[in-house]
Amino acid sequence: MRKLVIILGAVVLVWAVLAAALGSPSLRLAGGSESPSPSCLPGGRERTASLPGTRVYVSPAPGALTANPRSQISFLGVAPGGLREVAVAAQRSGRHRGRLLAYSQGDGASFLPDAPFQTGERVDVSALVGAGASARRIAFAFRVDTPYSTAKTKLFPNPQAAPADYQSFYTLPGAQVPILTVTTADRDPAAGDIFTSNGPGPGQYGPLIYTPSGRLVWFQRLTEEQTAEDLSVQAYGARRALT
Repeated sequence: MRKLVIILGAVVLVWAVLAAALGSPSLRLAGGSESPSPSCLPGGRERTASLPGTRVYVSPAPGALTANPRSQISFLGVAPGGLREVAVAAQRSGRHRGRLLAYSQGDGASFLPDAPFQTGERVDVSALVGAGASARRIAFAFRVDTPYSTAKTKLFPNPQAAPADYQSFYTLPGAQVPILTVTTADRDPAAGDIFTSNGPGPGQYGPLIYTPSGRLVWFQRLTEEQTAEDLSVQAYGARRALT
């Protein structure tokens, strides 16, 4: 028994020495890892797009450091007519005039500056949100960064899909529609159709609609230079539209 205690003590001692020498979180005996974040990740807390005390979300987010010089300033969660007196002032390029365009679904608007911002400058935004006595002044700021050049970025490869991975139809000449396999049925039989998109990768790109069982309803084939994402139904004017 005494030998066993001595052996265990020696193992713990060696473990502690290795943890101190290597700085390995997996070798430490107590607590979680306190090692700093990788250099490719932001060291501070995550930013939120919501404005405190409101149900309004803005983009660029308050405190953002990587806005594009040609950014639009978007306000989501504002009723029609509930956004007024938008003022945009940049650190070096001064006050920016522009136009306010409401969203077709009636839940917000975007401010489109007449001129782009300058890289590295701070942009202060204020606006009056709400109607009547409940209207309140909101304010936030963000910084503009230098866009990453994609001039030398290669396109994603688009190889031919394997014959077992697509289906063909006489009514869609040339189309090779991806096969959707449903392994587990939805618990709600009335959940509706599946709206999705595919690409980049093997096969033809395009937005798709399937039944809950995986049968194709609709497919729009796109060229190799185009991809579709976030297929959904939205209101455009008084009509429903695929976007």
